[in-house]
Amino acid sequence: SIREMMKDPTKGSPSSDKMRDNLMMQIKLHRAQRNYYITGFALLSLLFLRRIMGLMSSAAVVAASKDAAIKQAENASKQCSKLMDENKELTEKLGTSSSSGESNSQFKKLQSELEETRQELERHKINLSTLKQQAEGTNREYDRLLAEHTKLQAKIDSGDSNRYKED
Repeated sequence: SIREMMKDPTKGSPSSDKMRDNLMMQIKLHRAQRNYYITGFALLSLLFLRRIMGLMSSAAVVAASKDAAIKQAENASKQCSKLMDENKELTEKLGTSSSSGESNSQFKKLQSELEETRQELERHKINLSTLKQQAEGTNREYDRLLAEHTKLQAKIDSGDSNRYKED
């Protein structure tokens, strides 16, 4: 259509009807200009539609992230309130928040009891190892005495058999 618009109207075939040629040239020029403007409008519309689609896409992404952020905030709020309730229950179990000195003294008392229990455990471990050593010593002594008894018994038996042979 641009080619048609750029044609020189003076050039052309020599015809007898100048008026008719002029009219035909005007019609072709009009059609070419119309097609040129329609094509330009279509390209411009395409650019606008592409931009609008991009904006709509980004708006959808923002809306989805907004919903996710809202859900995350709600879950965080629920978790926070749950933890605060648990904290309140624990502080009620321990007593009022003003009795922190009492809780410190209870903590120190429990710590000292724990230390005493550990020391008692160590004493019992030492006693147990001592008893094991004594038991092993007693077993060795028993085995030695049993062996000695067996030897003596064998001697007595051999001595008795000699006595019977002499008779």
